Order: sequence, then C-alpha cells, then structure tokens
Amino acid sequence: MARQPSPSPGVPEFKAKQVGALIKQERENNGWSQSELARRAGVAKQVIANIERGSVVASVNTLAAVAQSLDLSMHDIPKSRTNAPNG
Repeated sequence: MARQPSPSPGVPEFKAKQVGALIKQERENNGWSQSELARRAGVAKQVIANIERGSVVASVNTLAAVAQSLDLSMHDIPKSRTNAPNG
C-alpha cells in the first residue's frame, strides 16, 4: 500500500483535513463528482482528491478557485498558513 504524503510543512495536519472535509461536504451537497468540481475550478481531479484527503495544502489561488466553484467565500475556508506554490 502506498504511503500517503503528509500535509505541507508548517501546516498542521488537522487544518488540511478540516479544509478537505469542508470541500468534500460542499461538493457532495451540490451532487458533484470530484471530476465535476475539478472541471469547474479549472484544476486536475487529483488536486481535488488530494485536498479532500487532507494530504496537501492547496495554494491560495487553487483554494479560491475551488471555493468560488462551490459558491463559498474564502472566509468559509478554515484558516491555515499556506506556503504552497500556486497550483
């Protein structure tokens, strides 16, 4: 079984998981697949899967695109330090 990567350095794991849980809940509330959310946000499906698992912390630009696709404000996203590059 492949080892899951840990969240980005400097970001508490619970924040990454909390963000992921919110994104997944909102996506499911809309009745969308990960592929559909990825299409709407302009990112790869694997990006959505990794965010939902809490295995990565997305860049601010990526989170903004996902939030906008879900009709969320960035204020709805749990606060965390992101040092991730755009993408």
